[in-house]
This record gives sequence, structure tokens and C-alpha cells, in this order.
Amino acid sequence: METSHYIFLVATFFVFPSYNTNGQGPFTLQLSGFATDVLAEIPIIVQSTASNHGAKGSMLTTGTFENGNLTFSYPAGATDMGGEYAFFNFFAVRG
Repeated sequence: METSHYIFLVATFFVFPSYNTNGQGPFTLQLSGFATDVLAEIPIIVQSTASNHGAKGSMLTTGTFENGNLTFSYPAGATDMGGEYAFFNFFAVRG
């Protein structure tokens, strides 16, 4: 959703770049039709269906929206990140 006051995006990826050992990237996803005037850094949940017993929360990385694209990397030491059905929500107020 795009208005003159804010941007909101909910995304689920059926296939998302995955990596199992030491982090990888950067990856850049081109978002067709997404606003090109947005520059923001957001957290992204990048966990597949694997779970990490004893750990709380979801595995995260940081992504950057710029020129209608989303760029992110997996941090060093990342395990079981990405894969199927990774998702994120994004909300930003336009200035």
C-alpha cells in the first residue's frame, strides 16, 4: 500500500535465498511496482521451517530498500536462514 503519507508492504516469499553455514550475500530483490523514492533500513525475518530449540524469537537480518529494490545479506555464522515462506512487514512514514 502506498499513499502520500506512508508505505506499507507485507511480503511472503515462496522461495527465498537460503544459506546454511556462514552467511552469504548481498542479495538484491527487484520489487515490481514498489516506490522508488523510499530509502529505509528494516529488519527481515529470514527463517525457514527449521527451528532452533532452546532459542527464543526468529532469526533476523537487516535489509535496505532503495530505488524500489530490497538488498540484504545473511550475517556471518547464520544457520538455516531463508528457504521457503520467509516473510516480513514494512511500514515507513513519508516525510
